Amino acid sequence: ILVYPTIDVETPDWYPWIAAEGFPGPEFNTHTHVHPYTAPAFITVSSEDDVCALETNAKPYYDACVRHGVPAKLVVASMGRHGHGMKVEWTEPCEAWLREHGWALPPQDAARL
Repeated sequence: ILVYPTIDVETPDWYPWIAAEGFPGPEFNTHTHVHPYTAPAFITVSSEDDVCALETNAKPYYDACVRHGVPAKLVVASMGRHGHGMKVEWTEPCEAWLREHGWALPPQDAARL
């Protein structure tokens, strides 16, 4: 489950990741390492996030997953700026996605635990 993930370590342009400051180099761009055995991914980002923007982070990773046949779901919604936290706009779709794959119990079964 990736929530406003940093996928491309070369963005944003206004604050470049500098290896000398402890940041990883471009060889650590996560989307370039996706392969058919990559774990399934639920990815979410706010349409207003200007730190880990959809176009440079969540979308390239999602596209790489799709290209390699990795189960993935991308949820983009208006949730405020970066650091939005637990919002129903992504938590409810995430819960449904987990259930769909058999990784979470339906509410009635979970209540019996």
